[in-house]
Amino acid sequence: MLDLDTGIHFNKVIVLVLVDQELQCAGVGVSDMLCDRHGVAIELFLDFLGDGEGGGVLDDFLIASLQGAVTLIEVDYIAMFVRPVWNGLTDECHPTQALGDFLTMEEHFGKLKGLTLAFVGDTRNNVANSLMAMSAKMGVNFIACGPTELKPSDEIIQKCQPIAEKNGCTITVTSDLAALNGKADVIYTDVWLSLGEPQEKWGERIELLKPYQVTTELMNKAKPTTIFLHCLPSFHDLNTSIAKDVKKVFDIDEMEVTNEVFESERSLVFDQAENRMHTIKAVIFLTLYKKEEK
Repeated sequence: MLDLDTGIHFNKVIVLVLVDQELQCAGVGVSDMLCDRHGVAIELFLDFLGDGEGGGVLDDFLIASLQGAVTLIEVDYIAMFVRPVWNGLTDECHPTQALGDFLTMEEHFGKLKGLTLAFVGDTRNNVANSLMAMSAKMGVNFIACGPTELKPSDEIIQKCQPIAEKNGCTITVTSDLAALNGKADVIYTDVWLSLGEPQEKWGERIELLKPYQVTTELMNKAKPTTIFLHCLPSFHDLNTSIAKDVKKVFDIDEMEVTNEVFESERSLVFDQAENRMHTIKAVIFLTLYKKEEK
C-alpha cells in the first residue's frame, strides 16, 4: 500500500469517472480531494502554486485532469510543481477507459494481437480516439464505422497509422457497416447524446446515428464469437430520465444499443467496469511506488 497524503482531481463532475478515481485512490492508500469549477476554486490553487510556496507542501499531491475542468495551459503549469499528472479524461481522449477495455478483451480472447475492434457510432469522440491509439500500439485492427459527419479527425488518424503499420495491424475508417461482417471480434459503441449535449442538437444526432445502432443482427453478421463493449452509461432502455425525455420527443425506446444486445451473454460491459478499477489502480501504483520508496 502507498501512503501518500493527497490526490487532487480537477474535473467537470462525471459521476462514473469520479467514482472510479476516488475508489482506486483509496484502494492503493492515497487520500484525495475533489477540486472543480463549482467547488474548491482552481484559480486559488493556481495562485497558491504561483506564490512559490506550494512546491514543498505538495510533494505527494496527485492530479487527474478531467473533462472540461482545466485548460491544458493550467495543467502544464501545475505539472511544474506536481508529478505525475494523470489524464483521467479529456474532450479528446479517455486513456484509462481504453486500458480497462483492452484488459477485458485479453481476458476474454486470451490475446490481443490480431483481433479486430470495431467502434460504431460517433467515431470522433474521446473513447474512440483512445481505442484507435491503443489498437495501433497493441497490434489490434481497428474499424471506425459511423456517419461521415462524425468521422475521426485527420490528426488522430495520421498519428495512429504509422504506429499501426509498425505493429502489423490496420486502421479503417468507413460509413459502411458491412465492413464489420465476418471481421469484428469486438463491437463497441458509446452514447449518442454526450454529457452536456445541447437539446437542440439531439434530433440531428439521433438521425445521423440511428443507422448505427448495435443490434443482434449486426452482432450476428460479424462473428458468432463477437463480444459487445460499452464504456457506460448506456441508453438501452427507458430507465433513465434522459431516455424518457428522448422517448417523448423522438418516440424511440433504445438508442446506441438494443436492450437485447446489452443484456445478452455476449455483452461484457460489467466486466469492463470492473477492469477499469484494476487498471486505474495499476496506473496509480506503477507511477507512484518509486516515489514512495524514496
